[in-house]
Amino acid sequence: MKKFLSCLVLVLALLGLVACGDCPECPECPECPEVKTSVESLTLSGQKTEFKVGETFEVGELVVKATLSDDSVVEVANDKYTVEQSADMNVPGTYAVLVKYENQVAAYQIKVVEEVVEEYATINAALEAGVANKDKVAKGVVVNNLGEIEYGFGNGFTYLVNGTDELYYQELEDGSVFGVNVYADFFTGEPVATYVYEPSVDMLKGADFSSVFGYEKNVYGTEDLVNELYAMANAETSFNFVEEIVKCSDCGSNLTYNFSFDAIINGYYELVSVVFALDNEAEFISEVVVSIEGYYEENYSLNEETNEYQINEGVYGADFISQVVVAQEAGEKLAENPHGPEKYVYESFDLTKEEVVVEEGASFDVTVGESVELNVSNVQPEAVVPGVDMINVSITDAEGNETWLVSGSCYDGVVSVTAYGPGVYNVTVASTKVSKTFKLNVASAQLVSFAAGVVNQFYEVEEKSEVTVYVNSEVLVAPVVNAYANDAFTAELKEETDNATVVEADEYYAFTATVPGTYEVVLKSAENTDFSAVLTVVVEEAPSLGGLLSGTYKLESVMLGTATAIFTPESEGAEKGTLEISLAGGYVEASGNFTYEVSGGVLVVTPADAGSAMSGLSVELDPDFNVCLLYNAFNQGIMTKEGGSSEGVEGLYIAHIIHPMTGMQIEYRLTLNADGTATYDFSGSWYYGTCNYEVSEGTIVFSNFNAMLGTNPISLNDVFFAEGKISCTFVCEEDGTNTALEFTK
Repeated sequence: MKKFLSCLVLVLALLGLVACGDCPECPECPECPEVKTSVESLTLSGQKTEFKVGETFEVGELVVKATLSDDSVVEVANDKYTVEQSADMNVPGTYAVLVKYENQVAAYQIKVVEEVVEEYATINAALEAGVANKDKVAKGVVVNNLGEIEYGFGNGFTYLVNGTDELYYQELEDGSVFGVNVYADFFTGEPVATYVYEPSVDMLKGADFSSVFGYEKNVYGTEDLVNELYAMANAETSFNFVEEIVKCSDCGSNLTYNFSFDAIINGYYELVSVVFALDNEAEFISEVVVSIEGYYEENYSLNEETNEYQINEGVYGADFISQVVVAQEAGEKLAENPHGPEKYVYESFDLTKEEVVVEEGASFDVTVGESVELNVSNVQPEAVVPGVDMINVSITDAEGNETWLVSGSCYDGVVSVTAYGPGVYNVTVASTKVSKTFKLNVASAQLVSFAAGVVNQFYEVEEKSEVTVYVNSEVLVAPVVNAYANDAFTAELKEETDNATVVEADEYYAFTATVPGTYEVVLKSAENTDFSAVLTVVVEEAPSLGGLLSGTYKLESVMLGTATAIFTPESEGAEKGTLEISLAGGYVEASGNFTYEVSGGVLVVTPADAGSAMSGLSVELDPDFNVCLLYNAFNQGIMTKEGGSSEGVEGLYIAHIIHPMTGMQIEYRLTLNADGTATYDFSGSWYYGTCNYEVSEGTIVFSNFNAMLGTNPISLNDVFFAEGKISCTFVCEEDGTNTALEFTK
């Protein structure tokens, strides 16, 4: 018993030794001044985690902290913890490292990686390698200012997906590309497929990067994008070209290839930066970032001292910033196109008329203006989508040449063809795989009307019963027939004379006379000689050029403003002198001094100095002896001479009519100036311009109508003036206008 008690005392004493150590004084244990705590967890920081192959393992700046049972944290001395690891530092990989202290363990991982080897010494070499391996790309994503586009490559096809559309492109056996756009119907949400207009082989390369180049280049595919940018960087028109190869410290063995340049593009000063990387294993271009800062013309300038472009002082930030980010991946490619041609292409169809199949090469006899309509029937497969596999209609003439005399289309399953000229035409109706042909034998419409006419400056035939020309001036005559009728004709003088001739001139006949007088030209139809017409030609002496080329001429133009030409002859009636021409009030301000002279019946204008030659201004006489303004060698219209006879009729005249369709009142305004010029504003500015007029024995003769807005030629016929009123007929043959008007002053 004594022995047991002795053992118990010994155990309790030992327990007291465990509980009472070197810890601070504990108020709960007055007999034991110290209490020892335990370690609950370890935290690590500062350790080295990445090593190159062959490098010696080390912990780096490792700091170990222990959290104790009383929630206090203490840093553990280096010699108090142990580090265990079994990494093979000669083999790349990821390995675990254990840190132990007392009864706790903390772990972290290290990576052993190959040292970066600069496989490509130049950016160009890296780019060539990336382009060469582009077929390894399976999919990619493009992010730009417009949004995000996903794309991918399958077995012989390419697809692109954006927020609303999916586009699929596939190359066909004939080398063409078949394109489908699939999107959700706005109302039903069901997928709808439509044709992609004229897809090209380039679309198989992936996303479209035209916007990077201001839409001036069609660039498809990441590889073409970087290629084109690198070519621009090395072009003579670019400057400040910089390139470098940068090691990527956070991504193992990857490198980035960077180049930048500046260029003046479409008037903008653009700063372009390009960064791309290659995939480690397959070496295709895996990443591209293109950044562009652009500055408008007023925000940059050329430093004449350094001959370098620079951003102007006070400009803070670019006028536009554009960025394109591309990420590409390798992987398994889709084997089958979910929207391939087999779902949408016609395998066969027939052309039918009144449910009867039209035989291949069939002929249809029609007249000009008459349409042939055929139905697309017996379609296989029945589920084909006409909006994708378009049926196109093409027409050639008898010689196999394309022609604009026949129009054809296929819409909603109906083929419609209309000819506007007689002849034999070949019509082809074709989808991707199916082609049908037929012929049109087109005859002219039956001739029912035949009248005389003259050819105007636009080579349009105007119906005329009488025309006035000058001696030795040529007038082209032609008939006016009913629509689509054969207008072939012959022409001759009603009475033969040595003073005038009528000769063939291409598709017209040309009349000229050497002696003033009245002549009659008889026109006869070559289709039916029962149809004929007579054109009376009044030939007058040509005006005196000395009197014509004097004084002031003017022309009003919407674009050019007011053009003024002042002729000052050397002496009264002289056919040479000085000329001043000016433009003011329009988009162009210009002036010039010239000399003029009539030589061989032709007006020759010569600039008096270099500045006048650069002004672009000149004048010429047309065959009817009208003075015409030239600007940059283009005829701007007939000028009107100031100082004509008005005989007191000048002022504003207004006429009103009621529109027969709308019932609205339309106002016609006619202003006669004291100098013999006039302005007109008919049908609410539909016809608007200037002209000349002369008053003689109660009648007013209007001439030289110059439309301001490029409308069809007009005339005021059968004009009578009395008691402050002008009665006339307003005619525009081109649009069929023939309106009696009475203007009141």
